[in-house]
Amino acid sequence: MIYAWSVISGLLLALIFPRFNFFWLAWFAFLPLFYAIRASANPRQAAQCCFLMGLPFYGITSLFINTLSEWVGGLIVLGWLILTLSLSLYPALFAYLLKRSLK
Repeated sequence: MIYAWSVISGLLLALIFPRFNFFWLAWFAFLPLFYAIRASANPRQAAQCCFLMGLPFYGITSLFINTLSEWVGGLIVLGWLILTLSLSLYPALFAYLLKRSLK
């Protein structure tokens, strides 16, 4: 269940940005994520929660990169996927270190 809270937080964070422009969600978007980090049993599970938050957030907010497909072709999808996965590692590292320091 805590993984679902993380994905919800990632979706709420993505809705803040200009394509959707629900800027008022900025006040609440991190709350499900912080609940998931607090409810996680160990630092590894907290890192998994934040990684799962980063996937929808960075995946949605970096979709503009796919507009380069007319120059790069289908290879841009691989680049978008690698970018999304690599950017999702940063919140995971944050959650791991946060949960480890709170123990």
